[in-house]
Amino acid sequence: MAHTITEQGKDFLQTNIDTLEYLLSGDFDYDDVQNSFANITMMGEQNRKILIYDENLVIEEGTRRVKNVQVYERSRKLREAAINRHTINGHVQCSVCSFDFYEAYGERGRGYIEIHHQKPIFRYEEQDIGKFIENALQNVIPVCSNCHRMIHREKNAPMTVEDLRQLIQCARTHS
Repeated sequence: MAHTITEQGKDFLQTNIDTLEYLLSGDFDYDDVQNSFANITMMGEQNRKILIYDENLVIEEGTRRVKNVQVYERSRKLREAAINRHTINGHVQCSVCSFDFYEAYGERGRGYIEIHHQKPIFRYEEQDIGKFIENALQNVIPVCSNCHRMIHREKNAPMTVEDLRQLIQCARTHS
């Protein structure tokens, strides 16, 4: 089925491109994205610009840019299966530092953890995709938000889980 975007729709997309890219490339669920689109529309009607803060973004007001980005979609089913696989007695811990969101935040943290692909998806060649899917659960591990950020701090040179674990142990020993 073909869809046509009106000129008004094109203007909306162009005006809000940075916000839209942020929403569509993040790990947001459907309701978050839908609510954010409603907020963007409301802010537009009020002639206000939505500002996004993320330490990985540089915000430049009024600058229009066109970006083409390749986004690797994450499987919610794989995430849920990985969390279930690594949950022991109702707890899932970071594979690096053993942080447990449930222990720290109570009921609000139950079952929450980020999932890390030990071999980043962008490093798979096309012929590896079938193998990747076949071994998906062996490739992902739970990590807390802090450790996940540290692993991916250098975008083109992510740290291995073992290297980060050793870094933490070394820092704890020397503090």
